[in-house]
Amino acid sequence: MLPIKDRVRESIYNHFLPQCDQFGLSEEDFYKLVLKPAFREADPAPEEDPDPPNSKGTSVKLFGTTIHSLKRLGEVLFEDPVRQQIYLEDSTLLKAHVDQLADADTAIAFALLYKSEADIEKRYLKICYRLNPGLPYRIKNQLFGQLPDLIDAAFAEKALMDQLYADFGQGRLHLWLHERDPQDYPVIPVEKKAAAFLTFIYNVNSAFPFAISGEFFYSPIELVAKAQKDLSFWPKLLTQCATGHLFIWFKAQGYPGWQDAFQKNINRIKWKKAGEDNHKDYTLIQQLLLLIDPDTICPQLAFNETKVELLALPATQTVEVILNVRLKTLGYVKAQIQLESEQPGITLDQSQIILFDLTGQNSTSLTLRIDPLKFGKNVLHQTSLQLVTDYENISLPVSINVVFPIRSYVLYLLKYAAFGALFFGVMRWLIAAGRGTSKGLPSAIINQQVGRSLPDNWPLFYWVFLLMLLSLLGSFLWIKKAEKI
Repeated sequence: MLPIKDRVRESIYNHFLPQCDQFGLSEEDFYKLVLKPAFREADPAPEEDPDPPNSKGTSVKLFGTTIHSLKRLGEVLFEDPVRQQIYLEDSTLLKAHVDQLADADTAIAFALLYKSEADIEKRYLKICYRLNPGLPYRIKNQLFGQLPDLIDAAFAEKALMDQLYADFGQGRLHLWLHERDPQDYPVIPVEKKAAAFLTFIYNVNSAFPFAISGEFFYSPIELVAKAQKDLSFWPKLLTQCATGHLFIWFKAQGYPGWQDAFQKNINRIKWKKAGEDNHKDYTLIQQLLLLIDPDTICPQLAFNETKVELLALPATQTVEVILNVRLKTLGYVKAQIQLESEQPGITLDQSQIILFDLTGQNSTSLTLRIDPLKFGKNVLHQTSLQLVTDYENISLPVSINVVFPIRSYVLYLLKYAAFGALFFGVMRWLIAAGRGTSKGLPSAIINQQVGRSLPDNWPLFYWVFLLMLLSLLGSFLWIKKAEKI
């Protein structure tokens, strides 16, 4: 009669086999993929002997412990890192014990292993893990049996992560990994910098977070949310891009193409000398945020005005039109300002503007200066003001019609006629004061006796005449300057 376990197994087998046809599962696959693993889990293997007897039936005694296997020898050495220093001062005791527990060839191999490493700590680890690959990894007085558990703990404690990074760079961590899994960790990596360490971590588990200044990010979208709220985070993010560390994480997250896309943005921007213009850095980070989350709204600008219309502009003096530009969304944007076509008589007070909500620069103003004297009269001139960014092109229509300034012309005539009347009135008063009378000369004297028309103080009148000429000349120059003629 079959044992009870086999009878139960056969009963289950016969019960479930007809149902396998419904799922397209063959008899062999049912046994290998379903039945056999199920019984393995239900009937686990007995716990492995920590010190199995060797084939020679021999034993050695070390640190008060009787040892029957190389596995146990490695464990005893690992558990006593102080006394092992005496034990491993040379390879004499090691060779003798390995020879007694195994054979001479194995003892020679361990002697060569001893000589292959000059670093005392690494030599100790090499020997322990070669004797017993199942030993845990010891770091900061903590023991870890699995690599993911070790990295999890390192993310929770900065001091542990720093030590893990140091162990990785010095090759100690790899000694443990190589003895446990020589196929996946065949040799100690040559590259020992931070980039290699990050690559190593995310190869173990791509779900591990990315750390920036002690803050963990579990998805790229979290970087976008942080950057939209914290200006001080932008330089830190750019530093991680410059070192390439951030793109190692992106690649592990399944976005290997982001680094090339970011590099294209760098090539597109005309770099200046370091420290000369940090606005290019903001541009790069803004592009990175849009690369990470295409659904993020691009920075958008808008004029408060819908158009500029000066359809009856008198040809007198320069006119200044103040235009207001505001940031409609979050983000950083740099805009070039230009006219659609060059137009004599129209100038701008600036050629570019920068708006950034995190610095409080949500709006700005610019001045459009129009010189009507450089326009033809009674002709409609049309152009547009362009705001050009990496994300959009905004156009503001500008219409100008310069007319002859009739009202101004009449006012100017009246103003300078009054000045002229006042001027000649003053001259008349000076002449009258010089003659001592306000009456004019009799016509008989003017026509027949010219000599009698000159008073005794006639030289004074030459000075009055000279003053009149100089006043006329000075008035001309002053009017020209005042009216910008």
